Amino acid sequence: MTDFSGALELPGLKESDFAKLDSILTNHRCGLSPDEIILEKTDIGYQIRICGVWKNYHEELENLVRAVVRRFPRAVSGRIEACGEDRSDNWALEASEGKVKLITYQLALASEVVIFDSKEGGRKK
Repeated sequence: MTDFSGALELPGLKESDFAKLDSILTNHRCGLSPDEIILEKTDIGYQIRICGVWKNYHEELENLVRAVVRRFPRAVSGRIEACGEDRSDNWALEASEGKVKLITYQLALASEVVIFDSKEGGRKK
């Protein structure tokens, strides 16, 4: 099992963007409950909070973050941490400047790879 937690901030989005954002979350929810992926309006825009303990949702979570960044490349920033029972299962997804980075941790070392760049038109993996 892996613990996931974090948030994606979407400052500056308007109420007209809510339906698009909600549609992305609906299409990429992958069976997760509404209390594990929460979309809420903030003073400056919207926030997607992610918190839960799941098994085998790594790719689905990557696809969700990638879809949000693809739709709103300049508006998304944030980080989602994943901490598993195994050391190889500790990683993070970081979204900023139209990119999604996969950060993996092994012992005391960290590795960072861009897995999506909206300027490049798609997946970099």
